[in-house]
Amino acid sequence: MSEDGRRIAVAARVADGARARDNLALGLIDVDTDHVTKWLVVVDANDPDRPGREDRTTEANRLEQRD
Repeated sequence: MSEDGRRIAVAARVADGARARDNLALGLIDVDTDHVTKWLVVVDANDPDRPGREDRTTEANRLEQRD
């Protein structure tokens, strides 16, 4: 949650039991409008080995820390 309480970060994880390929995304939500202002896919179930995961994880952490 931002310091002013106007934005929250939500981790979205969907378990894909059959293929064992879960996905993970981070969404930033504007509390006043209930709109997702940023959606960052960290792990894609359809392409879990896609290059750049470390960069996406770093970006997700940065977004989560931003006020």
